[in-house]
Amino acid sequence: MKSFQEECATLESLQTFDPAAFEGDENVPQKLCNLVLALALIYNDCKNTTYAALLLKDCKPEGRPEINAVWGTWAGTEWHLFRLMISAVHELFILIQDHQDVLTHEFLVKVVKQLHPTSRKSWESLTAAATGATPKDDFGQMLLRIRNQMVFHYDPKGIFAGFKSHFLIPTRLQDRAFISHGLSMGASRFYFADAAVEGYFQEIVGKGEVGQLSMKIRDVVDSLNLVLLGLVDRFIQQRGFAYRNV
Repeated sequence: MKSFQEECATLESLQTFDPAAFEGDENVPQKLCNLVLALALIYNDCKNTTYAALLLKDCKPEGRPEINAVWGTWAGTEWHLFRLMISAVHELFILIQDHQDVLTHEFLVKVVKQLHPTSRKSWESLTAAATGATPKDDFGQMLLRIRNQMVFHYDPKGIFAGFKSHFLIPTRLQDRAFISHGLSMGASRFYFADAAVEGYFQEIVGKGEVGQLSMKIRDVVDSLNLVLLGLVDRFIQQRGFAYRNV
């Protein structure tokens, strides 16, 4: 995996385009422009979680995991990034659901046809999963599983269920809940809440699957971002707004 600096070094030089590309007209409804603009933001948000994961990797404590504040904070942050990735995918589903009426607009259809065949197939799987259909490919099946099974909200009952499975079952009754008890944000952390989230996901997907699932979701996010990259780029160019070098 690249470092954060290596990842940033791959960015191309700045270019500009006329922002009127996202202003609707008689050929392209404003709602479709709004959808693609929101897709661009989701692309950036997913990219940011990749950056954050790289930074976190650079900060990983050396050696085997231990019960201490550094390892607890690192693991809790990793779980947070995992949840952010899932949340971004769910927001993408909601966005597509709310814009079903423009998914078949002739301009968007023309843009989608210009995507690489792999990205075009992934877009079709994404829109199918988002609108409740059952995709047949593995990528679509994984999206469907995220949509139906891996919803995370700050649900007190769900969080307690995870807490209970982590601390209060007979085989774990000797475990203790951990906390850094300070008088400032910098000095404090509720490690037991991170453990509750881990237990929550283990209850949802199965205790033996969490680690493998994390890698699969990262792969899904990477694939989705390739789709969004192509779609947003081709939308701008299809509208006739050329890029200019700075």
